[in-house]
Amino acid sequence: MMFSDLKERFGKVNTTYVANINTSVVLKCNPPSGYPLPSVSWVKDGRLLGNKELGTSNMRLTKKKKNLFIRKLKTRKTGKYQCVVKNFAGTRRGPVISLIVKGNIMANRWRRGGGVSSSVYILMEHSFST
Repeated sequence: MMFSDLKERFGKVNTTYVANINTSVVLKCNPPSGYPLPSVSWVKDGRLLGNKELGTSNMRLTKKKKNLFIRKLKTRKTGKYQCVVKNFAGTRRGPVISLIVKGNIMANRWRRGGGVSSSVYILMEHSFST
């Protein structure tokens, strides 16, 4: 007979991170203890982050396979993240963590007409209220 256990409560974590574009952040998961040791996965905006997202140098689990490291942040990384732990005893979801990536002024070059030498620069500013 095999015994398994997964505690209910996650430890405290920050639930809001605000970061600038092109910086890095570590979203922390303080998972409950369990036997056998639970596996950790992450969800963004309700969708499981799979090997495609986590297999890059810009997004990966930390060495202890519980925290989510994201580098070279882009505004598209803004969202609601959640750590999920699982073992034979069940599945637990951690608190929702909001990541807000603040953008800087960016210049996008736009050319009028095919090959016309004049160009217009469109400036966009992304701002988020916190």
